[in-house]
Amino acid sequence: MNLLAEDLMLLLLDERTGHSMADSTRTPRILAGAVLLDLIEAGAIRLAGPGDEAKPGRIVVSANRSADPILGDALARIEAGRPMQARAAIEKLSKGLQPKVLHRLADEGLVRVEHHRALGVFPRTAWVPSRHREELRDRLTPPFAHPDAPVEPRAAALISLLSAADAAPKVFHDRDRRMVKQRAKEIAAGDWAAKAARDAVRAVEAALTAAVVLSAAATGSA
Repeated sequence: MNLLAEDLMLLLLDERTGHSMADSTRTPRILAGAVLLDLIEAGAIRLAGPGDEAKPGRIVVSANRSADPILGDALARIEAGRPMQARAAIEKLSKGLQPKVLHRLADEGLVRVEHHRALGVFPRTAWVPSRHREELRDRLTPPFAHPDAPVEPRAAALISLLSAADAAPKVFHDRDRRMVKQRAKEIAAGDWAAKAARDAVRAVEAALTAAVVLSAAATGSA
């Protein structure tokens, strides 16, 4: 099974442009959130609670290890230093993550790499998704077509991360934008996973808010 980050990146790719439908601030951070969720699911990390030496809410690394290169690298980054909060981990893991995920998708034949020049001058790379993207999207559609339909944890995780980046209406563009946005928020707030996973999604939301504010402040002072 693909990593959550792989499925998430695939969903975000615009079929026409081969670029992410979320901006450069949001995309790497929700991918990092997906990696955290995969590490939690694998039992490689957990969030500290009562009785732990680390402060509550900080990441504790377990004895479990992942053979996956992306997860292994993420775990090494988390271990390097004192126990950190999930929000800090997202910032750390987001660095250089998007290219790694895109190259893996290309290696797996899930995207086609195209090189061109914008305005005939600036080199650009497009990552055009295969039909697997539509198949994946179709599997996530029932909660929007039938609001009372049960949502599988993996689907809920993907929808929650898309919601955090305000990208759900772009992915499910053939449905009413307002309805998709509201339903995605309801799913994100639901009881779809263990507390640690839901806390990780909230950490993504906090990291995105802080990053957007900093970006706006930098733009305003330029």
